[in-house]
Amino acid sequence: RRLGDGDFDDKSYGKMLYTMKQVNEQHGSSKHYAMVYLGVSLYNDGCDHEKASIGFPFKNLEASEELKSALNVVANGELSLTVLFRLGKGLCSLDGTSCEEDGVLFMVGKPRATTVGMFEAGPKSFPWDAKAMAAFEEAKKKRVEAAREGLNNNFDIFKADDDAGKEPLLRGDKAVNIKDVLDSLKVGDGEEDAVIGMYFSAHWCPPCQMFTPELVKAYGELKAAGKKIELIFVSSDHTKEDFEGYYDEMKTDSDHHQFLALNYDEREMKSDLNEVLEVRGIPTLVFFKPDGTIITKDGREAISMGALDCFPFDEESVQRGQKDAEERAVAEQVAALAKEREDMEKAKADGHVVVERVRGAVGTVTVDYETKSIDFGKSFSTALAPELLTKTGVLYYEVEVVEMGGLGQFGFALEGGMESNDGLTGDGTGDDDKSWAVDGKRSMKWHGNAPGAWPHEWKDGTVVGLAANVETGMIAASIDGEWSDVAFETESIKDGVCPSMTADKFKIRYAFSDFKYGPPPTTLWTN
Repeated sequence: RRLGDGDFDDKSYGKMLYTMKQVNEQHGSSKHYAMVYLGVSLYNDGCDHEKASIGFPFKNLEASEELKSALNVVANGELSLTVLFRLGKGLCSLDGTSCEEDGVLFMVGKPRATTVGMFEAGPKSFPWDAKAMAAFEEAKKKRVEAAREGLNNNFDIFKADDDAGKEPLLRGDKAVNIKDVLDSLKVGDGEEDAVIGMYFSAHWCPPCQMFTPELVKAYGELKAAGKKIELIFVSSDHTKEDFEGYYDEMKTDSDHHQFLALNYDEREMKSDLNEVLEVRGIPTLVFFKPDGTIITKDGREAISMGALDCFPFDEESVQRGQKDAEERAVAEQVAALAKEREDMEKAKADGHVVVERVRGAVGTVTVDYETKSIDFGKSFSTALAPELLTKTGVLYYEVEVVEMGGLGQFGFALEGGMESNDGLTGDGTGDDDKSWAVDGKRSMKWHGNAPGAWPHEWKDGTVVGLAANVETGMIAASIDGEWSDVAFETESIKDGVCPSMTADKFKIRYAFSDFKYGPPPTTLWTN
């Protein structure tokens, strides 16, 4: 009986159903082990017992208080876990100390131990009582030691089981023999060492989702350069379907060469590898020599610095690669800064208002002066139009949201108010007392240490009008020509301001003239 909280995004429900299916297959009966979803509480307002219980053969979506109270006593207060029952057989113990009624439910083990056993020990240790779990721990100890020896002995751990004859490794949907893999990695005299990487990952893990495309790209580059390398994906996905979908992404763009993978059904081997290699979190990438000797357990760092530079990932190669990467990064930055200055000088010569990146990494703000558009890359970067610094009257400009990806803060800054920073920074327009910004992504307005609500939203196509009245020390913003109240009234605005725009993963079109809607009526400031 699974005591549910309605969180249908919780993948543990799917894993429990998968375990139920495997237990029944082991015992040759669809009725040996059945799960009941019992709606006990809702984790939050977005949860739904109906959705969370999909796939359960039996369900009670609204458990009565009487039933919950009874189960609370039986489960010793552990109502967020799995309570396992069996039917009594009408037998007495051999020592005569206890008897059980035929057909009456008896709880098996403790709820917490049952839940841990289900996830860690899997279907083979059903019903996860004390006896089964003790046997599991003893068997695990022996398996882990065998796994350690197998890894250190030419990856013997991946040899086919003599009894079942089933290969543990796959490429795509086809079984692969580890001996064939090792034969393909043999090197000749004077060649670099071959490498086998073991990639521990899962599709539900956000850092894995970010790193996997980088690893696939690096794998393709290494293969194209003739490097002898193979990668083995070891999945921590909750279901086989999730594993298959995620594994399908691990193909190179050019020739669709796919990683190897540990068969998802080899859950015990996956657990043993975690134990032997001390995997404490994902993503983890371990590199080996073909004889099983560990090169490094921090393969992510080597890949991030440049796979080709750091191959074959030993300490000396990684240090060399790190030095090369740093020198290349400096050269690229110098070239990018020169190109940026060249573009600004040309824009000025052509009569355009120059837009200058003042915060964020070089290359994260791309300005197209012909279409008057700005592409803010994956960095919280800031761009100014300092030549529009206005110290009298009203300064007005428009921003059209073309593609709203990340955050956007658009407004004004004092002269010299945004100090230059070519690195990553979390501060943008409005995040200090020398600038002001409105933010339609989060419906906020920003100025120094006093952010506030701004009850307006942007979407792709929205035209934001931004006006600063230097005479009155006021700033206001419009949405598609509709003006609301003054957003800011600050004495320092009277010192003069210029347009200031901060965003990440955002594309906009700007207008410093030829407006679609135009500045606000004078009554906005007087009212």
